[in-house]
Amino acid sequence: MSEGAKGGARSRGPSVLAAAFLGNAAGVGLTLHVFGVFVEPVAKSFGATMALMAVAPVLWQCINGSLNVPLGRLLGTVSIRRVMALGAGLLGAGLVLLSRASTLVEAGLVYVALVSIGSVMVGTLPAMTLVSNWFEERRGAALGIVSAGTIAAGLFFPPLAAWLIELFGWRQAFLLLGLGTLVAVVPVVLAFVIDRPEQVGERPDGRAASSEGDPIPEVTPVEMGTVLRDRNFWLIALTFSLLFAAGLVSVLFTVPFALQIGLDLQQAAWVMSARSGAGFAGRILLTGLSDRVGRRPVLWGVVVSQILLWSVLVRTADLRVFVFVSVAIGFTSTAFPLRAALVGAVFGRASFSRAMGLLFLAELPFQLLAAPLAGYVYDTTGDYATAFSAFLPVFFIAGILLFFIRDGPAREAS
Repeated sequence: MSEGAKGGARSRGPSVLAAAFLGNAAGVGLTLHVFGVFVEPVAKSFGATMALMAVAPVLWQCINGSLNVPLGRLLGTVSIRRVMALGAGLLGAGLVLLSRASTLVEAGLVYVALVSIGSVMVGTLPAMTLVSNWFEERRGAALGIVSAGTIAAGLFFPPLAAWLIELFGWRQAFLLLGLGTLVAVVPVVLAFVIDRPEQVGERPDGRAASSEGDPIPEVTPVEMGTVLRDRNFWLIALTFSLLFAAGLVSVLFTVPFALQIGLDLQQAAWVMSARSGAGFAGRILLTGLSDRVGRRPVLWGVVVSQILLWSVLVRTADLRVFVFVSVAIGFTSTAFPLRAALVGAVFGRASFSRAMGLLFLAELPFQLLAAPLAGYVYDTTGDYATAFSAFLPVFFIAGILLFFIRDGPAREAS
C-alpha cells in the first residue's frame, strides 16, 4: 500500500488485510463450503437421512444471522484480535471434536456450539470490521479482497477436504483440518491483526500520523436503536436482501439448470468452478472501481448486468451461451462487498460492526426463504428457467431502492 507513520516504515495495512482474508476464508470455507464434501460419508457413518443432514447448513445460517447482532455490538468495545483468535480456536477445536463424535447428536452439538459459533467469530463480520477500520478511500477494494476470501475458500477447501477423506476417511479429515486451523489461522490472527491503524501510529489507507504523539480518536458508536431508526439501514437491508436472495438461487440451482439443458454433471461442476473464479476476479476489480467512480454507479451496473444476463440465461438453449452467461453472472455478483462499503460510508468506522451485525439478522428471512421458493416453482413447473425468471423482478426493485440510499460522508457520533 503506502508508507507507514514511523520512520518511513511500510504500512501494516497489507498484513492486516491478509489476516482478515484468511479469517474470512477459514470461517466460511471450513463450514459452509466443505459441507457438501462431508455430508455423504458422515450420513452413511451415522445412518442419517439427507433431510436430517440438511439441517446443519440451516442451523449455520441461523447462528450466523442471529449471533452477528451481539457480535456487532461487542466489536465496538473489545479487541477484534481477541475475538478472531478465540473464534479460530473454537472452530479448530470443534473440527477436532467432530472427528471424535460417536453419535449424530454429539456431532450436532459440537457443530452448533463450537464450529458454527467459532466460524462467525473469526469470519465475515470481524474481518470486514477490521478492514473498514484500516481503509477509507480504498475501502471498496479492500472489502472486495476480503470478501473474495469466501470464493477462494470455495475453490480450495472442498478439493482439500475430498482429498483428505479419500486418503484417511472423514474422521481423520476433520482432525487434520481442525489441527491446521489451530496451528495456522490462530497464530496469523495473533501476529498480524491490529484493531485500528492509530494503535501503531498510522491512519487509514496507510497514511502517516500527523505527529508522533497523535492520540487514537475517541468516537462513540451510535446505539443500535439509532441504527434501526435510520431509513438508510432499512433501505440497505431490503435492497441487498433481494440481491442476496437471487444470488443464492443462482448459486444453488445453476448445476441442476445446466443438467436440464444437456450438460453432464462433471461439465456442470466445471461451470460452477469457472463461475467462482470469475466471481473472485469480479469482486476485486469491481470493488476497486467503486472507489474511483462511486459505490452506487457500480451497484447500478451490477443490477443492470444481472437483469440482462439472467434474461438471456432463462431463454437460451445453446450450451455455449449458457456457460458464458453463467460465468458472467459470477463476475458481476459483487453485491456483498459493495454493501459493506456502503455501510461504512453511511455509518462510519465506529458504528460499522453494529450496523453490519443488524443487517445479517434483517436479511436472514430472505436467505432462508429464497431456495425453498425457487424449489417450489421448479416442483410446480418442472423448469429451472421458470424458477430463475421468478426472481428477475427483484433486480428491478433493488435498482429502484438504490436511488433512495444516502451515499455520502460517514456520520461519526461523538
